[in-house]
Amino acid sequence: AGGKDGVQVINRFVEQVSQVSNFNATVYLLLETRNRPKQVASRMASHGFSGRHIATRKTSDGFECLQVWKFTKSQPSSRHTDWDRLRGGVYWGLTRDEGDEDDDIKHSNSNQSGGKQFLRFLSSFTFTALNGTLGAFENNYEIVHKLRDPDEDTVGSGAGLLDEMMPVQPNPMETYVRTYSLALRAEWEHAQSEYNARIRDWSFEELVDSGYCIPNLRIRITWGGYGQRLYRMYKQDGTPFEKGEHRLNKGDNVILSSMRWGNPRNRKRSHDCYVVSRGARAITIALHKWKGDDEIPFPEDLVWRLDATASPVMYERMQEAIETFGVSYRHPWISEHVKLIPVQPVLQRNLRRMATSEDILISAPPLSQPPRYLVDGPRLPIHEYDESTISFLSNTEFFTIERIRNELDGIELNSIQYRAIEKALYLPVTMIQGPPGTGKTSTAAELIGGWLRLHQAAPGDTHVPLNRRRVLAVAQSNIAVDQILEALIRRGIKAIRVGDKTKIRPTMIHASLEHVAETHPKMEEIRQKQKMLSEYSAEVSLLDPSTEEHIYHSRNISRMHDELSKSAADLRAMILMTYDVVCTTCMASGQEQLSDDLFGLVLVDEAAQATEPEALVPLIKSMHRIVFIGDHHQLPPTVLSSDPRARTLKVSLFERGILSGLISSTMLRVQYRMHPDIADWPNKRFYNGLLMNGIERKDRVYPTPHWWPHNVWNETRTPVAFIEVEQGKDEQNAEGSRINRPEARVIIETVKRLLGIRTKSKGIQPNEVGIISPYAAQIDLLKQMRDDDTELQEVQERFNFTVEVRTVDGYQGREKDFIIMTTVVANDVGRVGFLNDWRRVNVALTRARLGLIVVGNQDTLSFDPHWENWLRWIDNRNLQVDASEIFGEEFISGKIADPDQADTTGEFESDEPGIA
Repeated sequence: AGGKDGVQVINRFVEQVSQVSNFNATVYLLLETRNRPKQVASRMASHGFSGRHIATRKTSDGFECLQVWKFTKSQPSSRHTDWDRLRGGVYWGLTRDEGDEDDDIKHSNSNQSGGKQFLRFLSSFTFTALNGTLGAFENNYEIVHKLRDPDEDTVGSGAGLLDEMMPVQPNPMETYVRTYSLALRAEWEHAQSEYNARIRDWSFEELVDSGYCIPNLRIRITWGGYGQRLYRMYKQDGTPFEKGEHRLNKGDNVILSSMRWGNPRNRKRSHDCYVVSRGARAITIALHKWKGDDEIPFPEDLVWRLDATASPVMYERMQEAIETFGVSYRHPWISEHVKLIPVQPVLQRNLRRMATSEDILISAPPLSQPPRYLVDGPRLPIHEYDESTISFLSNTEFFTIERIRNELDGIELNSIQYRAIEKALYLPVTMIQGPPGTGKTSTAAELIGGWLRLHQAAPGDTHVPLNRRRVLAVAQSNIAVDQILEALIRRGIKAIRVGDKTKIRPTMIHASLEHVAETHPKMEEIRQKQKMLSEYSAEVSLLDPSTEEHIYHSRNISRMHDELSKSAADLRAMILMTYDVVCTTCMASGQEQLSDDLFGLVLVDEAAQATEPEALVPLIKSMHRIVFIGDHHQLPPTVLSSDPRARTLKVSLFERGILSGLISSTMLRVQYRMHPDIADWPNKRFYNGLLMNGIERKDRVYPTPHWWPHNVWNETRTPVAFIEVEQGKDEQNAEGSRINRPEARVIIETVKRLLGIRTKSKGIQPNEVGIISPYAAQIDLLKQMRDDDTELQEVQERFNFTVEVRTVDGYQGREKDFIIMTTVVANDVGRVGFLNDWRRVNVALTRARLGLIVVGNQDTLSFDPHWENWLRWIDNRNLQVDASEIFGEEFISGKIADPDQADTTGEFESDEPGIA
């Protein structure tokens, strides 16, 4: 309501609404400050509405000109009409005064188009809410406004009475929020059911042996550095925890219960906690919340147990992000392109143009093959960048294309990477697809550097807003975050790492927030006060708890702990504001110390591996630019639930955006990682031959002689080999994962020969080779065999490096000179398990720079169309070797421990100077 008669308009509106019986409503009022909003609120309250001031708009000189108020009215017996997300409503009484010269509000005549004009104007600026920023009713909502003057058939005169409230079509944003909320709920229910099933079905001994339960613990109450009460759990006999005795890590959720009470499923006598830290002799935990009393009694005679369980923290963060995105997201790309929001129709419509219905549809099961248009169809178009034809969004913020090009002049990137960065700096939202080895991390680092240079104060500028300059760089995994951080620091960019210190690469610890804070002079002052407070607490603990003296001092201690906690939090916040770039994971970007921070640019790496709610956690912190970097032909989001509600999570926001064609995207096409022969099959199979090699064969020659299957090397000079293991079958463990012992023996022996142990010659170094497998159980078996092999241990100690063993998923975004893969699956029914996902196959076969060896069972792998195609590629180039000819059947089957004692027909040696 605007103009001098705004209050009268509101009065008429309230009177009309109050006359309707059985009426529930949520009403949003936009009021000019001069219309005395508090008086309006009082008037609304007299008619049964409760209201609060939720947002404010100020003019350029800081004068508060507009307010948004939210009012609700509820009749217990009525059927509730939920307008809380602006599904529909009435825009009543738009009036303007003649000659009003308020620069922030354009004139709207009292005619039929006035209301629409004013609403369009509202979309052009932002309200500042009490708890953040609220985009002006967010254009992404379809709001039906119908006003009619009873005397004159015009809209927006301000003199009319309420005629009717028109029904509206389903709000796409409301559908979006509901769809993903249900999907998250299904995923959380699955996590809970896994825990409940273990507690219900597993014996106590099985829980302990598997590391899910730690029994026979004593407890000691202590205080943390942030004012929280902590509980130090240590073994009853005082001995340290053995390696592999439990699987708890910092941040994990646990159930604390007494051994006397038995089953921890008795929720009345157990407590939800999380792990604060783990050490050799103790695990420190904190309670999520109290149950009833201010303090929970922990009798000294009780013995305790800890049980691993699902943590609700990440689900709560994602749900909060979804809801925030749904009601107060302020980035223009959502309001301008709401058609990207409906989860199914747009994606399906676009895909039907490019592929058959059996390909990637959002309602389909997990992908088992790439879209047909990528495998058999025509070559994908490469979208050339021409700023004159950009239709996604016009750039109205900060930079001309000429200025961007000036800032990017001289960076060492190929032309495609350059254009990708140019578009990302110019447009509000862009997507960059980076196939393996195409330089995603370098592109991201140069993009961030370009953004920061653009925001350096120009001559004559007195101030560049800090929030507009700052960058939030996130990724789905800690490994990817550390890679971005390393690339930024290498370029001299001031970046800091936020997250669990135990999950940060040791070489990057110095750039972590925890390290910077702990070494800050002010933190030493806080530590000294904590020490004094601990001594004070020890003295108070000697007093009788029932005395007033004890109560007084306890309250004083609590107050002092709160003050120290605030001091530490303020110090960390101050440190964060001194850095240009904050690097963290998608989920960690939602933690409390970043809750109020906004960033000019948000960059999401590994975007195709994050579920859509996971990607929203950092996106709601964006002010001006969003850049997604990923590859939807590599690992998809991890979704554990088989509930149909969770299927939506299996398609990332990155993939939906790329396939919809609504968001400007660039595909990086020059790969610099792999020997051209290693890149050949994945390029043809998964990228339709679009990738180009930025290196030649001579660039991928290992400099010293080393071992390689002789027939492969001598005949083809191709650094790819398939070692077939016909013996043995895959076995399933109690947790459903699989192992293959014969393959594991072949893998370890292959590593030893590459390292020169068996051949007694100079080999590669342990840090140059990696072992990968799709199954966690096989990884555990290989780690055990590696650690138990004295010859391997000797070489690893000499070089001070350990041969890395990881799952395929753990190697996303990483590389090694040599990769040895164990496929594990070997059975009579052709079950290939995790290997039926073509994206996982793509990741597995594109990690190696110089040499790739795959160990597996050909008969089983041939049941999968992608592996069958790869094996034909291997056969056509004569790259297959029989393991029994090299190591002997007796060794592979486990009958003898030393392959040198086996009867073999093959030799493993090379006289050549390397692989080329």
